[in-house]
Amino acid sequence: MKKPNASVTTTIAVLSVLCFAQFCAIVWVALKGQSFSMPDLAYQDFLTVIFTGVTIILSMLAVMIGVLAFIGWQGFHSNVERLTQTLIRDGFKQNGDFRKIMRKELRKELGIQIKEGFDEGGELRQVLKEEVDSIATSGIRSIYEDEEQEENG
Repeated sequence: MKKPNASVTTTIAVLSVLCFAQFCAIVWVALKGQSFSMPDLAYQDFLTVIFTGVTIILSMLAVMIGVLAFIGWQGFHSNVERLTQTLIRDGFKQNGDFRKIMRKELRKELGIQIKEGFDEGGELRQVLKEEVDSIATSGIRSIYEDEEQEENG
C-alpha cells in the first residue's frame, strides 16, 4: 500500500486544527457577554450558535479545499507537461522508449497486413501471383518495358 505524502498529512492536520480554532472562536464571540446559567441562554439559542458556527466552518473548509484543489491541479498539470517533454525529448532517441513502442506496434500491424494479404484470396497473394505469371510468360525485359511506357506515357 502506498504511504501518504507527508505534505498532504501535514496539510490535513493544519486544516483540522484551523477548523477547530474557527469553531472555538465563533462560539466564544457568540457567547461573549452571555452568562452560562441556563435561564439566560435558551437551549434553542445555544443550538443556533453552534449550527451557525458549524456552517461557517464548513464554508471556510470548502474554500480551503477549492484552493488546495486548484494548487493540486496546477501541480498535476506541470508534472504532465514535464513528463510529456521528457518523453518527446528522450523517447525519439536511437534506443528511446517511444521508438521501441512504435517499432513493436509497426511490426505487429505489418505482420497482420502481410498475413491477411497472403491468405487464400488475399490481395497481396493475387498481385504476386500475377507478377510471377507475367515474368514466367514474357520474361523480365517486358516488365521493365511496361514500367518505362507507364512513366513516359
